[in-house]
Amino acid sequence: KALQNALGVQDGLIIAAALMAKNIGGGINYIAVCRSLSASSPAIAAGLCVDNLFALAYFPITSALSAGRPDLSLDRSTTSSRTGPSSVDDDTKSASLDESTNAPITDNQDSAVVSIEQASMVLFLAALATWLGERLGGPTASLPVC
Repeated sequence: KALQNALGVQDGLIIAAALMAKNIGGGINYIAVCRSLSASSPAIAAGLCVDNLFALAYFPITSALSAGRPDLSLDRSTTSSRTGPSSVDDDTKSASLDESTNAPITDNQDSAVVSIEQASMVLFLAALATWLGERLGGPTASLPVC
């Protein structure tokens, strides 16, 4: 509450807009939006701190979620040109290898199929995250600051 009272609602909206611009185009966009909307210096600093804190949580979580999963190529018919040193080429056939198991990756991968249990778990986690955000943020949708 102290940070919210110190910065005010207007600066909060400006920083939210600047953080969205930063996610689209980087730090230059963040500063440009802050300058063009006349954000205060404490609000700019607080926004950068919040962005860094969320990045400290976001990147380890996404790395943990993707751990142990093979990389998927965009075009499976030309995997030899995209996989680099992990591909085996001969005159008639090219196959890419899974780096963790060194097994050939085939076109009919079972890991690409999403089961009902996986889809329902993702929907549950999204609903839980939304509910927690509403409970923490309250009617103003502002995050509590200790």
